[in-house]
Amino acid sequence: MDRRDNELFDKDIKGELMNDDIKIPDSLRPESIEKRIALMTPEEMKRRKNSVDVPYQNSESTQKTEKKKNDIRVKRVVLPIVLAAALILMFGLGLKVGRGRLKSGDAAFEKDSYNDAVAETDSADTAAEAAEESMDAAVTADAEKEAAEEEEKDEKKSFFKKKTDNYDKAYEVLKACADYAQNDYILEYDAASDDVFLNDSAVRKFSSATEATTQAAVTQSSDTIDILSGEMVSAPGIATNQKDESATVPEFTDTNVRTQGVAESDIVKTDGNFIYSYDYDTEHIYIYRVKDGSMNEVGYINVLSAEISNAEMYVSGDRLILVGWDESYEDGSRLKTAIVIYDIKDRTNPDMLKRITQDGTYYSSRLVGDYLYTFSQKYVPLDKLSKRKYETFIPEIDGDLVENDNIYVQDDSFVDSYVVISAVDLNKGKIKDRFGLLAGSDNLYVSTENIYLTDRKFRWNVFSYDNDTNVAKISYKNGKLKFECKGTIPGYIKDDYCIDEHNGYLRTVTTYYEDYDEVNGLFVYDENLKKVSVIKGLAKNETIKSARFMGDTAYFVTFRQTDPLFAVDLSDPENPKITDYLKIPGFSAYLHPYSDGKLLGIGYDADENTGRTQGLKLTMFDVSDPTDVQELDTMHLDNYDEANVLSDRKALMFDDRDGLFGFGLTRYYLWSWQTDDGEDAKSFYNIYDYDEDKGFVTKLEYGLYNSGLSSYSPADIYNTRGLIIGDYFYLVQDGDKLTSFDTDKFEVVKELN
Repeated sequence: MDRRDNELFDKDIKGELMNDDIKIPDSLRPESIEKRIALMTPEEMKRRKNSVDVPYQNSESTQKTEKKKNDIRVKRVVLPIVLAAALILMFGLGLKVGRGRLKSGDAAFEKDSYNDAVAETDSADTAAEAAEESMDAAVTADAEKEAAEEEEKDEKKSFFKKKTDNYDKAYEVLKACADYAQNDYILEYDAASDDVFLNDSAVRKFSSATEATTQAAVTQSSDTIDILSGEMVSAPGIATNQKDESATVPEFTDTNVRTQGVAESDIVKTDGNFIYSYDYDTEHIYIYRVKDGSMNEVGYINVLSAEISNAEMYVSGDRLILVGWDESYEDGSRLKTAIVIYDIKDRTNPDMLKRITQDGTYYSSRLVGDYLYTFSQKYVPLDKLSKRKYETFIPEIDGDLVENDNIYVQDDSFVDSYVVISAVDLNKGKIKDRFGLLAGSDNLYVSTENIYLTDRKFRWNVFSYDNDTNVAKISYKNGKLKFECKGTIPGYIKDDYCIDEHNGYLRTVTTYYEDYDEVNGLFVYDENLKKVSVIKGLAKNETIKSARFMGDTAYFVTFRQTDPLFAVDLSDPENPKITDYLKIPGFSAYLHPYSDGKLLGIGYDADENTGRTQGLKLTMFDVSDPTDVQELDTMHLDNYDEANVLSDRKALMFDDRDGLFGFGLTRYYLWSWQTDDGEDAKSFYNIYDYDEDKGFVTKLEYGLYNSGLSSYSPADIYNTRGLIIGDYFYLVQDGDKLTSFDTDKFEVVKELN
């Protein structure tokens, strides 16, 4: 039927055709068509419905389906053509840019791409034809596409939720603390229950007072550097600096550390050629060249110019790293820790290279390989909480918030402070990773693989501690901080010598309550901090005073009136056994491996009947046979009342070549600063040795210089360090006085103020 026939047909249908000579067949008239439709069988209706030439006008859904089908046909035909054109255009541009360099393989690739595009177009035509034949298949494919799009939207929503869940947990805990701290009073007494309740505003006020006192700020340097790696001396005994093979560097003692291979900061360091000494009075680091007992100052660092104070340091090759309190008094609203890196290749003119800050007061640090791990404690100002402003409750490191995935909130925590951890790559002078733990921190123990933070549970509604300690395990391989797991240990842990990791197991000794009595126990946990074994109920009504894990054997001391030294065989972690224990008067507050089969104890003498301490003492134990521990010798230091090593392990000088050891002591330490007979109180630095035949031998008793205002006050023993470099002993006092001795007769070689 041509166009004219169509027009006639339309006019006749509309009743506009008046010429009787032109008639429309009855079969094509509307009433006939409607009659035929009404008489159709279901099968005929279905065929008519699926007919492309005659749409089913009464079905709105069919119209939509037909539209989708047409869109699919268009997309499947047009998109491959567009893709082919884009490929041809890209390869054309590529050939133009790289003219003269096109290889045969490249040409083949372009040809194959083009053929693939044509083939894809052909297959699209075939697919379109197939779609025309089966509308149900097209509808199914379209439905699957819509489902996939909805699933993608859901994933995006869950992804966003995942990225803020730890932030949300932290906010809820801190908000609970803030709500609890609304009362104006500190303590409330409940007469009915006879309980004293702690109002957390005490914590808030303490935090505010601390921040106002220290006044730190947010300033940091944006400089970038390329720091050269250096040889880091990290062993607790003698070490050799091998950075410059052409120079002869004598052996020297290094800072006494908890874990061999994990370096710790200190106020005095050496690399065998120079001594670096921090002077708190002037806030300077003085650099001295030393050789065979001679000393001369060659340079210094003005610590305050780097806006840092109360710092400790590391020396690694030609780099000196300071870690301490940030003193950039911008607004004092955020307490911060500063890390400052210096280039000391020219010791006469050190150059500051990089300054990094992180939220919180400086807590501690460790250096392993080329990575520095710094720990600070950040108190959150509860009156400034805002859920939409993460900076009000999430810690910052070097200007960036700790990421959501690196924030961990203890499930049962009720605290307003974080332990903030940064990992700095010293080769690049940049932050490698950040971490924040919303929990209190009693002890920090760092093994060669993991960081352990312990937090004794505190009942904030009642002014007392619970009987358990939380332990968080964080791995730190190559500067990457990762939360591993959390566990709970009965009782409380005295210090980081009471917790130890060995062959994947964590071993601890704790003091806990059992039926209102203090008892002690040893607990072993697997890598997931699940309990493996336990020895409980040891030394009732005594407390742990010291501990030392040495491979498969643990030694720990409890005390009330006498000193039981326990030896425990841990070779089978699932079945630990007490092999022996030795009771002697007094107790050892610090235990140190002396040599094969010997264990040095430094502590207090005590009355065997009353347990009252009466002076210091040294004890050498024979532990070569853990089933038969013996006391080899004891030296009573009756004239001394205080030793710096008992509160700071870094104060111990230990030479593992011949067993010489030294530390600072105070004699007649009284509040009046004067003895009963009028003799002035004084402080000393003593060096001891142990001889198989003679026992303990005093090698040096040197009176320390008193820089205090009162002539009766003892000299400062806590800022005093001793070092052995080669065959000479160097004593550094208060950061500004050096004295050298020969190690044969310990006679003074030179003094330098």
